[in-house]
Amino acid sequence: MPKNLSLFGAFLQRAGKTARRGFKRSQVTRIVPPKAYGRTPSASSQMALWHSDDYNNYANKKWSGRWNRRKLTPTNFRKDFESEALNSTIYNLRVTGSALYAMDDAGGFDDYILRTPPEEMRSATGEKMREVMYWYMKNPEAK
Repeated sequence: MPKNLSLFGAFLQRAGKTARRGFKRSQVTRIVPPKAYGRTPSASSQMALWHSDDYNNYANKKWSGRWNRRKLTPTNFRKDFESEALNSTIYNLRVTGSALYAMDDAGGFDDYILRTPPEEMRSATGEKMREVMYWYMKNPEAK
């Protein structure tokens, strides 16, 4: 069984044959993740937990010779997370599928925030939550 059953098939929704009809394989540029070529994270990804996802651009070449450029937004969800380390519930936090999978691999929300390096998390919100978690660990009487 796949992890995150609520997301099963979410990445398969846009990959139909009709989207690829009429184009040769060489006419569609391959999508390179922004993290791979060192682009700075977008402002939207800083206010959410997108893990390694971010806005992406790709180009199609039409039969007429013109280029059609597109901007892809990662599929994101609004979820509520219960945090033991923050002693609260974080409501309506925007997360992507890759962040949810990374949370499963890390062992939960708190472990994901505490153990994921900043280069992988790529989120100012996650870093602020980590600082608050460490502060609560140093000052347990404040909970």
